[in-house]
Amino acid sequence: MQGISSKAQWLIAFFVLWIFSCSDEQPTHPPAYSYQIPAQIDDGWQTASLAKVGLDAGIISEAIDRINYGLYRNIHGVLIVKNGKLVFEEYFSGANFGGNYTEFDRNTLHYLASDTKSFTSALVGLAVDRDFIINIDTTVFAFFPQHADLRTAEKDKLTIEHFLTMSAGLQYDEWSYPYTDSRNDHVRMNNSSDPVRFVLGLPVEAEPGTKFVYNSGLSITLGAIIEKASGLRLNQFAQTYLFSPLQITNYYWYQYPNGTFQTGGGLNMLPRDMAKFGQLYLNGGVWNGARIISQEWVARSTSAHISVDSYWNYGYQWWLRTYQLNTAKYPSFSARGWGGQYIIVFPDFEMVLVFTGGNYSTPDPVDDMIVRFILPALR
Repeated sequence: MQGISSKAQWLIAFFVLWIFSCSDEQPTHPPAYSYQIPAQIDDGWQTASLAKVGLDAGIISEAIDRINYGLYRNIHGVLIVKNGKLVFEEYFSGANFGGNYTEFDRNTLHYLASDTKSFTSALVGLAVDRDFIINIDTTVFAFFPQHADLRTAEKDKLTIEHFLTMSAGLQYDEWSYPYTDSRNDHVRMNNSSDPVRFVLGLPVEAEPGTKFVYNSGLSITLGAIIEKASGLRLNQFAQTYLFSPLQITNYYWYQYPNGTFQTGGGLNMLPRDMAKFGQLYLNGGVWNGARIISQEWVARSTSAHISVDSYWNYGYQWWLRTYQLNTAKYPSFSARGWGGQYIIVFPDFEMVLVFTGGNYSTPDPVDDMIVRFILPALR
């Protein structure tokens, strides 16, 4: 197919796929996507065109065609921020977290799942910046005297930093079974009367700081520590020190029946506000010229503290990965949530990507979209 444009090649492949697909998997065939500059509204964002910041609108449009044709499924929103400008914003219809059909737009709150953890990390940093928390080497049990009966010599080694890096060494399995399976420890925690006590009661299986084990309960416990240290309810602390400075007013944070905030995955937010959070970290803790969080905390949070596997490292509730396209490398840090909720920051290119989605039980196409279309669109 030499000499045929990449878009023409893809259209040929699409029609072949359409012909041979079974009826319930056939993609739709709407008109080709036409790019528009995001609307300028009074929310703190300045908007601009893709071309203005050096992104190829034609290549980006190919990715959106794939969404519209049903080849990238269950994508609810795509936003691109480049050079501090919101340059791309599109929304699609689909099933929300509760399963209800939704016409998503910029005013639709979206379930963030584990993106919440990165917000919780920021709140820990804000508590450190303001001396509510003196040191992240402080032991976790220092904040929970009511749970002293759960202490052991091994657990007394657990620090805030171990919880930030998912290296507490507690016996916990959130990934072997789906979130609908009672054998999943996250489900067991949700069904407990007190999620923090559930976490602190887990047995130790590894020396703290030596092994990555994904554990949403650690993030929930961090939220409780913020409350203990500051004397404020978690949502009040977040509104005062993070959300108000970012001009974020429309959000929802789930609480367990006992009042504990779900700081491991319970935040719902507007996509534009997700992008603000990514831009805050891209700017080293500054939003629209005002410092919100210390540069030191941002740098520590987005540095590798423990290895997950050959592709991923982990910071303070942030994922770190270097994407590769041919010989070019694209370092990134990201908030990543179940179903396809992502805030991905590429510092070397001054770019923030936001995705929302509903792939709770289906493959997630976002990384493919990034490698095949968004990174190649960089000029």
